[in-house]
Amino acid sequence: MSSLFNQIFSKTPQISTILPHKWAEANIIIPGKGKCDYNFNPYCKRPLDMLSPDHPAKRIAFMKGSQITISSGLIMPGLCYIIAENPCNTFLMVGTPSLVVAAGMKLDQAIEGANLNDYLSYATKRSRNNKSGDTDEMKYFSGNYIKLTHSGNKKSVAQVDLQRIFLDDFDAMDARDKETGAFLELIEMRAAASANDYKLVMISTPLAKESSNIEPAYMDGNRERYFLECPCCHEPIIIEWVVEEGAVINPLVEGEVAKCRGGIIYDQNNHDQLIKSSVHYVCYKCGGAFNDRNKQNMLRGGIWTPTAIPVANDYFSFHLSSLYAPVGMFSWAHYAQKWIEAHPGGMVDEYKMRVLVNTCFGQTYETQKETPKASDIMGNMRPYKIGVIPDALSMADGNGRIILVTCAADLNGTKDDARLDYLIVAWSESGASYCIKHGSIGTFVPRENTIKNKENRQPWSCRTGAVDFSVWTEFDNVTRQPYYNENGEIYYIDKPCIDMGHEGKFVEDYLDWTIGRFPDNPAIGVRGQGEGKYAKIRNSRMFSVGLARNDIYYLTVGLFKDRLAINMRLKSTEGEVSQPSGFMNFPHASDGLFEYPTFFEHFEQEECKLIESKTGQEMFRWVKKKSNSQNHMFDCFVYNMARKEIIVWDLGKELIRLGRIPEKEFTWVDYANYMTGKYKLSA
Repeated sequence: MSSLFNQIFSKTPQISTILPHKWAEANIIIPGKGKCDYNFNPYCKRPLDMLSPDHPAKRIAFMKGSQITISSGLIMPGLCYIIAENPCNTFLMVGTPSLVVAAGMKLDQAIEGANLNDYLSYATKRSRNNKSGDTDEMKYFSGNYIKLTHSGNKKSVAQVDLQRIFLDDFDAMDARDKETGAFLELIEMRAAASANDYKLVMISTPLAKESSNIEPAYMDGNRERYFLECPCCHEPIIIEWVVEEGAVINPLVEGEVAKCRGGIIYDQNNHDQLIKSSVHYVCYKCGGAFNDRNKQNMLRGGIWTPTAIPVANDYFSFHLSSLYAPVGMFSWAHYAQKWIEAHPGGMVDEYKMRVLVNTCFGQTYETQKETPKASDIMGNMRPYKIGVIPDALSMADGNGRIILVTCAADLNGTKDDARLDYLIVAWSESGASYCIKHGSIGTFVPRENTIKNKENRQPWSCRTGAVDFSVWTEFDNVTRQPYYNENGEIYYIDKPCIDMGHEGKFVEDYLDWTIGRFPDNPAIGVRGQGEGKYAKIRNSRMFSVGLARNDIYYLTVGLFKDRLAINMRLKSTEGEVSQPSGFMNFPHASDGLFEYPTFFEHFEQEECKLIESKTGQEMFRWVKKKSNSQNHMFDCFVYNMARKEIIVWDLGKELIRLGRIPEKEFTWVDYANYMTGKYKLSA
């Protein structure tokens, strides 16, 4: 009955030999943009056409930068082509569960835009007036289906026969699993019944070199690069950030080497700011220069060219950086600015550099891991007093005014024998920091039972309310008092934050307590997650807001620690306009504070090590050198960095909600300009 029902109420696709990109241009309407036109992203045509049943490709790997329209130009048109012209069982697998819904929405829009609703079986057709909450992940058509799933759902791969497999965000997938074995082999076995005509498409922006899936997949193929005609010498060239003189451009073409140094070139003014009009590309064959205003014409004449011999004749692979992005996407000047930001003070900000290499260059990043050293920051002690906001010193350092004061705390011990370590940090306009004060509330001693002579001491509690010797009461005394700069001007701490990784219930009770006592400035909670993951960075935000409570934030702690390790190595050179963003300043030691054993030693008690996860995947993870290492000040600085990021994000979100600024990434520079009255707001 079901089969007859589908035949009556669903259109039956006709298998044809029309090239997929021509079918897409003839049939797909992109919402808000009109008919699909591959003059806009012509580099999508060749990999898309490999989905044709008469093309020999079986494995297709695409290693790419971000925002180059691969989803709208390859994946979604390819799925629509399968529904209309080449019906077969198909998987679209994404990296994480949260991306399944987004992929389903994109596919719904593509199906609607291609007018393919009548091809779907009646039982799965969606009401145009009632899509809210629809989580259907299956599309049935003429006895076949497209299933949307994620790589963590290994059971979805069992006992299915597939002809087309799309692995999107491939680097976010665990390639090895101790229960299922090699993930890619498991997936490919599902196509065993169609061994002669299956197609496996692997697409991803690459992540860590140590654990990348897409890079080895690309290397096994024929490594096609998109060559454009140089407008100066009319020779075929590739667009890369830097091409060294003498570099081999295409190993398959004998003698083809770069005749001169080429790549993106730009100038900066006396304040080291980018001169946008100066950004251009130097051809490595003729030395001629051109900008990206005519890039669209160059793209239309581009040709995919193999640069390697593949492991098999049916294995094709492609690489494309975001420097090829069509007009209307990010310009070369945008990426030049990102390059400058990734090299503050002549150093490399590894976090920002990693983002640039992954998302712009479309390449893996080999992390340079070094154990932080206290000696790197002990030389940054400056002439200001503990507990004083050094606004005048910040101005003299070229960092501008102090515009934010944060405090973060790390809870240890038990509910009735607790210790709260805290650190207060002041942040300047430039992003350089000045530590103000640190301390410990309570006398809990780790592994006290192993100490032969216990101290005669008074335990402190982390309960809230009318409790004697409560760490929270003393913490309020620290965080709710005013702090003063050298001229007597008042500063207050903006919503102190507490790590919830230990005794989280009592931290939640304290958050509720502050909501009642300090409704305009309550405390917030932070909790680490994903510390061992080389996280996918879709934007610069390294945290998420809790679903149950919006005053609890979940941090990608490993990334914050990466950034702190980088900041610890920053140097301030005499004569510079300002200190590098992220540079760390400290007051001279006094009264037992800011001394090596009580403070600086904490910053070298963790190291970043390459370990093997439970699924067999290698990844970097921050771990203590010893189980009893004291790293509280290191953690507190990490949480202060997170608090700063959260404050910036909260303000940007509120200004966008009020319509005062356009929807955009709101950065620390924007925050600093807003706090000093320099930011232009809408009326």
